Amino acid sequence: ASAAAAAGRPPLDVQAARRDRREWSLAVRELRLEELTPPDGVEAESLVAAVAPDGTRTCLVDGEEVAEPAGPVAEALELLELRGRERFAAFVAQAERVAPGRWELTIDPL
Repeated sequence: ASAAAAAGRPPLDVQAARRDRREWSLAVRELRLEELTPPDGVEAESLVAAVAPDGTRTCLVDGEEVAEPAGPVAEALELLELRGRERFAAFVAQAERVAPGRWELTIDPL
């Protein structure tokens, strides 16, 4: 994926599965990454805001579900939800810290 980005192509997610001794199946999808600037003070490495088709909201911080986020994390999750709702009624918005002060955002429909 990083070689694709360096070549000016969108980053890709590639998964391979062995079919038999000599054959492999590949699945490739283009990742639609955006940069995100969450509020200062977010100590997490990953944030997820998900809204199901029935409206149920789920928040994850570093893979752990958080029922009532607070402080900068709550603000960051609100930002993720806002960005997701700009595109879809039901979605998963995920932000990953890729470097100090740099986060990448992906938003996928449900």
